[in-house]
Amino acid sequence: MLIFGSSGILIGMIGAVCGIGGGLFATPLQHYGFKVPISRAVSTSLVLVFCTAFSATLTESLGADSALQWGLVLAAIPGALLGAQLGMGISRALSARHLKGIFAVTFVVIGLRMVLTSAGVPSEAQVEIPRAAYWSMTLLGFGAGIVVPVLGIGGGLILVPGCLLLVPEVGFGGARALSLAIATFTSLRALWMHYAAGTVDLERGVPLGLGALLGALIGVQLAHLPVAGSVGQGLLGLILVLSAWRFGRDALGQA
Repeated sequence: MLIFGSSGILIGMIGAVCGIGGGLFATPLQHYGFKVPISRAVSTSLVLVFCTAFSATLTESLGADSALQWGLVLAAIPGALLGAQLGMGISRALSARHLKGIFAVTFVVIGLRMVLTSAGVPSEAQVEIPRAAYWSMTLLGFGAGIVVPVLGIGGGLILVPGCLLLVPEVGFGGARALSLAIATFTSLRALWMHYAAGTVDLERGVPLGLGALLGALIGVQLAHLPVAGSVGQGLLGLILVLSAWRFGRDALGQA
C-alpha cells in the first residue's frame, strides 16, 4: 500500500537520524490509524525496524566518516539476543492495556531525559574507549534486547541514552550508529519469533520495510551533518513524550 511505503520512508529517515528502528512510529500508525490490534501492530512493526537498522548500518559501515564501533557492537550482541529471547516470553504474557502502559512509562522517562540533555551531549566520538565499556555494552544489550519483542522496536530507546551514559566517549553519533547496528540483530531475531507465532502481517510489513530501506539510507547522510546530534536527540525526546501521552491516555482509559 502506498501509505505504508511512504510512511516507511519517513520513519526510516527519522529512525536513522535518531538511532532508533522506528517501531514507536509504525506501531501507533497501524494501531490508531488502521485499528490493528496492538499486539499484531507490534509484531508487524519489526519488519520496518529490521529494514531501518540493516539499511542504516550498511550505509554507515560503507561511509568514509563512519561513527560505528564494531568492537562495542560485538560485545553487546550476545546479551541483546539473550534479552530478545526473554522478551518474547514476556510479550506473550502481557495484555493490550499493559503494553500501552509500558510504552507510556518508558517513553516519557527517556523522552524527558533526552530533551533536557540534548544540548550538552557531544556529537563527535573520542578515539579512546575504556575496557570496561565492553562489559557495560553486554549488560546494556541484554536490557535493550528484552524490549524489542515486547514493544516492537529496535531497542534504541534504551541503547542510545544508555550508550551516552555508560560510554560517553562515543558521542551521540556513535551511540546512534551502535544502536542501529545492534538492532539489526535483535530485531531480526524478534521478527523471526513473531513470524513463527503467526502474528506478523506481511501485507503491511513489506511496504513499510521497503520504504524504510530507502529512508534509512537518506537518514544516515543527514545524520552526519554538523547539527544532527543535538537536533536528532531533541527530536527523539519530543516524539517520545508525545507518544507517551497517547499510549498513557489509552492505558488509563482501559482501566
